[in-house]
Amino acid sequence: MCYDNVKENFLQVKPEMKEIFKSVEKAVSLQDIIKSTWILMASMAICIVEEILRVRANVDTKWSLCPQCGQRLESKGFQPRQILTLFGWIHWKRRIGRCPNRCKIGLIAPLDDSLKIEPYQMTCNTIKRMACLLAVFLPFEIASFLLQQCLGLNISSDAIWNWVQSAGSSAMHQIEEDVRQLREGNPPSPEKLSEEVNQLPLLVGGDGVMVPFRPKPKTPCGKLNSSPGFAKEDFDIKILKQS
Repeated sequence: MCYDNVKENFLQVKPEMKEIFKSVEKAVSLQDIIKSTWILMASMAICIVEEILRVRANVDTKWSLCPQCGQRLESKGFQPRQILTLFGWIHWKRRIGRCPNRCKIGLIAPLDDSLKIEPYQMTCNTIKRMACLLAVFLPFEIASFLLQQCLGLNISSDAIWNWVQSAGSSAMHQIEEDVRQLREGNPPSPEKLSEEVNQLPLLVGGDGVMVPFRPKPKTPCGKLNSSPGFAKEDFDIKILKQS
């Protein structure tokens, strides 16, 4: 599809994008062309996502039962919702329901649940994950600066700090749950490896330590010993074939 057709189709739906198209066409340097095109692509992506959400919101909703009284929830019409994404702010409307007996369960939005959006969540998980990854090796202020420079997102360093704390708390809860399951005799499921990865050699490295190896392959039996021919002082790297 050529540029003129894309422009015509989008302007029929979003006439306000006319200025964005003009900025792309008037850009002179390659840098300005790329910058203007990125803004245009983000605006087009927002239109596509909002249309998908509009279609999903208009699908007939099968209301669940109230968890307190057992009555079926009833629709209270549409309410607006917005969330910040990599493309910018996404706006849509979705159906909300509540208990006819006014049980204190709040308003229920089935579409939010299917989209895996938490109540009052204002930023998508993709941005949160990206910010937390940057904060692993950068100060919060620099992570905030990079998000603004690379994606045009104004995320405060305080928000990134809160996301990191939330991610750490979730990880600790998961570890505690895994430990509890292990104590009850339910070991964690081993991670599945593809056949290609399973055939790769395993690289084990050590520096100034004794690295233990079992004398019998594919079994935990036997006394732990360091690899023959490797002393504590000169052990560096040994390649083992993964069993």
